[in-house]
Amino acid sequence: MSARPKRQIKAPTRLIEQDEPIKLRPLDIDELKQIVKQKKQKKEVAKSPIKTNPQAPNKSKKTEKRILDLDLDELPPSNDIKFSKDWSEWNNEFWLKHFYTPKDNTTQEYIEATDKLGDFLPANFRLINGEQSAFGVANLELKDEYKKPIKKIPLFSKLVNGDYETASSKSDKINIACSIKFFYNNLASFKQYKNQDDITWVINNHRQLVAEILEYYADKEKTSLATIKSRFNAITRIFRLAFETKNYELYDKDSSLVIFLNNQFEDDEFDNELS
Repeated sequence: MSARPKRQIKAPTRLIEQDEPIKLRPLDIDELKQIVKQKKQKKEVAKSPIKTNPQAPNKSKKTEKRILDLDLDELPPSNDIKFSKDWSEWNNEFWLKHFYTPKDNTTQEYIEATDKLGDFLPANFRLINGEQSAFGVANLELKDEYKKPIKKIPLFSKLVNGDYETASSKSDKINIACSIKFFYNNLASFKQYKNQDDITWVINNHRQLVAEILEYYADKEKTSLATIKSRFNAITRIFRLAFETKNYELYDKDSSLVIFLNNQFEDDEFDNELS
């Protein structure tokens, strides 16, 4: 038998050229958020068993509560100017032109409440003398020359019955009505309206209402941004019903507060993901 030829061992082919350092593209914060979100979704899909006849799972009490707190029906579409980067800044023309900070007891109450809540709130909710970014956006009052008369008196009875609901807004009977009840059951200045069907007091006293909402949650041991946001969502809805339009500066202000709180909530969730 002839001798077996020796096998020649070839040098492995380099599949990736590494003579030059790999250049990494920097990620901005939005891309990083998206990557974290996608990874989380993949994990959830991997854990889910395959079912031959899939059915929608029953919602737990915790899930139902979370949906109530995170009602986004009244949020404007994503191309709305209120989603622009400088919208939350004190020097945005919208805030400078249309609003001012009254020097009254309500402002003082607002300062005390937001000081207690501190960084839990968006930075522009705070009202700190000499700090431009903390301009107390939720306490701002519309200048008289831009105020409009109420077109329709919103009634609590119709709200509870769902008479104002539309195909795109079906949160009145549960979410909005619950917040109205919360206002007159828990906030000192608004208990007088408990048996009143006319709920224009939400509009006429919107700054005092905001101050007492924040004060209420500032004194709670555990506070949820999502719950606070749902209260502001209710105020926004009443403005929409009373003025029959979204083209009004006070509606823009209140819907902006919902956006700012929602952004703060998402940022907190993102920080928890990273940690």
